[in-house]
Amino acid sequence: MEKSISNHNYDIFKHFAIVALIFGILILYLAPNHSADSANAKDTDKAGVTYEAVILTTKVVDSSANNQAQSEATEETETEVPALPAKEPDYHNRYAGIIPSISDSDRDILVRLVYHESRGIGGEAVMETVLNRMLDDEFPDTVEGVVYQKNQFEPAKGLYTYPIKEPDSYALCEEVVEKVLSADYGPILPSYYLYFNNFGADSDDYEWHGGNVFYGYPA
Repeated sequence: MEKSISNHNYDIFKHFAIVALIFGILILYLAPNHSADSANAKDTDKAGVTYEAVILTTKVVDSSANNQAQSEATEETETEVPALPAKEPDYHNRYAGIIPSISDSDRDILVRLVYHESRGIGGEAVMETVLNRMLDDEFPDTVEGVVYQKNQFEPAKGLYTYPIKEPDSYALCEEVVEKVLSADYGPILPSYYLYFNNFGADSDDYEWHGGNVFYGYPA
């Protein structure tokens, strides 16, 4: 009876040992794979982080390069734009061809003539008769030649000796002269109006401006 129990215990011990051995083998077998899987997972995680870091770095570098390229392009564009030359006056009235030849002294003569002939009222028409004569082959082609031509403009003989009694009117005459000589001035008289006076015209073709009548003889 005791031997039978001992054999039974021996069998139980043997079976337990076999199970422990098998369990130990399984642990030894599975442990490397698990470690390998963990290592692979860690390597995969590291690879993913590294890949994302590379992508992020690439984006930052590309963005920096684009910003630098845009900045250089802007600087190059600003550097390469040439300065525009000063624009010359673009005259559109009929006196465009003679205006550049009119000097400061000519302008002074015209201002005084307009003052003594009209006090500035209707002064544009006075100016135009002078300029129309400069364009006409029958008259001198300079301001001085036209104004001082004999027996043409009565104030010419005292242009610089007759007193200036009305400074405001004189200032108005200065504005009139600059206006008529400007680029966008539109003449008010026909080009053949070469004469004026303060009592009447001997032509059927005339206009009144201020206290003077202006007239001419159409071809």
